[in-house]
Amino acid sequence: MKIFWIMALSTLGFSGCALIEPTASLNVQTQNALSRQNAIACAASALAQMAKTQKNWNNEPMITNGANGTLETGDFSKANVIGIRTKLVYTPEERRFKGKIKANGLYFSDLGAQKAATDLETMLVQCR
Repeated sequence: MKIFWIMALSTLGFSGCALIEPTASLNVQTQNALSRQNAIACAASALAQMAKTQKNWNNEPMITNGANGTLETGDFSKANVIGIRTKLVYTPEERRFKGKIKANGLYFSDLGAQKAATDLETMLVQCR
């Protein structure tokens, strides 16, 4: 049994399976100053639009807190959840969204974390 585990672990190391969730960061300034509530509502709307056009977005459940300016989708805090999900924080003083994207596929394959971050940034910059 011990030899089986040694072989299994060494195979993972050579297969290129990193066992780390693919992630990307985003940092975008809005054109206008927004309240936290309006910023989070805009972000939720942007994510709903993206989920319609990009099948891997996992927006359920969506947890929002307008008072704190936070939004989290797809059980963001859990590891190894398949789909693209995000955690965003809006700071009105800076007019800025900061966040992280996780884009986890089968066997920790990348579903396009950087592209998802870029696409979301494009939508968020338009928030008014």
